Amino acid sequence: MIPQPGSSLARLSPQRKFLPPTVPADPAGTTANLAPKGWNPAVDISEADDCYHIRMDLAGLRSEDAVVQVMGRIITVRGQRHMPPSLANERLLRGERIYGFFARSFLLPADANIREVTFDYQAGVMSVVITKIIPHRVDIGTSELRCGWAG
Repeated sequence: MIPQPGSSLARLSPQRKFLPPTVPADPAGTTANLAPKGWNPAVDISEADDCYHIRMDLAGLRSEDAVVQVMGRIITVRGQRHMPPSLANERLLRGERIYGFFARSFLLPADANIREVTFDYQAGVMSVVITKIIPHRVDIGTSELRCGWAG
């Protein structure tokens, strides 16, 4: 699910980028662990000049098994890897793959533009792209600049 335009993103200080939700996000030190215990897919987060990339290994999932959600200042990828039905009729001799629910959440940096979040799922990798808000320079002229009360 792509975040809807108009959703809001709380501002973070520029020094904080993609902190996991268990890291204190405010001066009071309050935290919230948003991810349930269980499967934690591997993730790479990188930064380009104009955007951030989150790449998550989700081998064995169908695209409809995962959801990308932006809520406040947190982006979450959550979903479920289902056990193949064929295993119900077999005796498992060795099981190393993990099935079940997962959720990975990250605090977005202050310059992340949540109105421009896209994602793609190919070859078992979920790629999320979050564009940056590019500050614009405004030149202020000195002619006829007045301040004060008229009186």
